[in-house]
Amino acid sequence: MSSIDLKSIKARSVKAVFHSIASSDKITRAEIAKATDLSLMTVGKIADSFARMGITKEEKEISGNVGRRAAVIRITDLYYGIVLDLTTDDYVCEIVDAGANIIDRFSYAYSFDFYREENQLLFFKNLVLYLSTRYDPEKCIGIGALLPDTAIYAESEATASQTIHQGTQSVERMIQDNLSGYASNLYVGSCTETAAFYTASRVPNHEEKIILYCQLEATPQSALVVHGNIIYGKHGPLGNIGARLAKDAFRADTRGGNRAEEANLAKHCAQAIEDAEQLLSPHIIILEADNHSQEFTVALKKALDTILPKDTVVKIEAGGSRNSHFGVVLQLRNRWIDSIISREI
Repeated sequence: MSSIDLKSIKARSVKAVFHSIASSDKITRAEIAKATDLSLMTVGKIADSFARMGITKEEKEISGNVGRRAAVIRITDLYYGIVLDLTTDDYVCEIVDAGANIIDRFSYAYSFDFYREENQLLFFKNLVLYLSTRYDPEKCIGIGALLPDTAIYAESEATASQTIHQGTQSVERMIQDNLSGYASNLYVGSCTETAAFYTASRVPNHEEKIILYCQLEATPQSALVVHGNIIYGKHGPLGNIGARLAKDAFRADTRGGNRAEEANLAKHCAQAIEDAEQLLSPHIIILEADNHSQEFTVALKKALDTILPKDTVVKIEAGGSRNSHFGVVLQLRNRWIDSIISREI
């Protein structure tokens, strides 16, 4: 890897420029300077260093000003990350570039002819063969694995045999045993914590805030993000409101039901969020409620406006599994750029 000549530049500035480039399809040096409040000279020095390392490329594009050519910067696909989705019966691996764009995909269909452990072994053996013929391990920014928040409850023994019931440590060992050449940077997280990390990262000045993130699925889950970091307790991410709700409050048959059912559901959820707010005192509460009706979200927002302090910001947004995937990539990307900075600055 080429030396990055950034001895006189603060690590925070390097990260700011990298994230501006990585979060854009294309961007100019002037736009980076405006977004980061850095000088054009500083931006140029960082951008040149990234280009020498092959992280970015700069090219001319025709602008609207009578054929004037503007230089834009893009992330290259020279470096890549491996994201393993272990939340479903089928095992999926996505290859992403440093900008979180999917550039390749490998999947494995579970076979009932083999035991669960045999299926896992076959998945990793086939994945190793697939990667070895296409990707250079030295260009891998890391491996991220996405796990379900809780054990998946199956309707039959046959379906249960398909499910990965692995804790974080056992998944890490499984990856190290099979993909050690690619796993210098390894991150394993649950759906909720990774979605919380990604969603919180989009909040302006999120590194100065306490954010309570809630995923309102069949069993509600939540996580606490303090100054950009997930805060963990003895049993996982703090802020989980799921245990505070009666099991029947989020029955699947109440979703999309009549207005009275939606109002009752919103009341239960609002009370749980109020309890969490009193304990954690977040600046912002972000709710993702993809699987609930408009009536539910309106009733919930109304209930929260009534019981929460006036200075608490509540946002109800769309999310879903893609936010979890983006969260895994963001974790890998942050750790990778931190490792580059620590070596070269």
